[in-house]
Amino acid sequence: MTSIIILTISFLIALFFKFTKTDNSRLYKTVRISHYLFFILTVIAFLLLLNSYSFKGFLTDKLFVILLVATGMLLFGLYRQRSKLTRTYYAIFFCLPFLLLVGLIVPRLHFITAIAGVGLLIDGEHTRYPIDQTYSIQTSRVGVLAGNPTYSLIESKYILLEEITDDIIPKIGIPKSLQVIKINNDSFKLRVLTSDIYNERLDTTLSFKR
Repeated sequence: MTSIIILTISFLIALFFKFTKTDNSRLYKTVRISHYLFFILTVIAFLLLLNSYSFKGFLTDKLFVILLVATGMLLFGLYRQRSKLTRTYYAIFFCLPFLLLVGLIVPRLHFITAIAGVGLLIDGEHTRYPIDQTYSIQTSRVGVLAGNPTYSLIESKYILLEEITDDIIPKIGIPKSLQVIKINNDSFKLRVLTSDIYNERLDTTLSFKR
């Protein structure tokens, strides 16, 4: 929901700038610098993701992408110069809602558009259960209709980063109760009772190093 709110507000403000022909060079430069910053952070986040790392926080990486798109929309509304290449670049961000709509209409693009739309617009549900100051268990799923959550082991690293190990246990269902106990520096005990109709139980010992 947060992603949709940010993008909707940015789209409407960009539309206002465009219709009123707002010409504010200082505002344009500030938004452009912010856009470049979020572009760099998005690239870094993508490279980290390829190595199972991310910035700390549930949705920090995604927030960089959302703010990249949002500032791109604002720049489209503020841009007053004649460079067609730059205008086209900003227009891609501004027209993103329409591109997603077209993708849903065209049969061959349904699947790709749905994946892109869900990944960009849906925040999902994320819950963390701390083990100690370094490790925690995270359950995550995209939306209420996404089925069983993914169980991941999160390890805090390098102050700003964390390493994510997904699917440490099977997707047994949404936890009604989850208890995690650190046994020693190498392992921990995980107990899960699901709240689905399956009412499954899991009691297992896992290693921190996988």
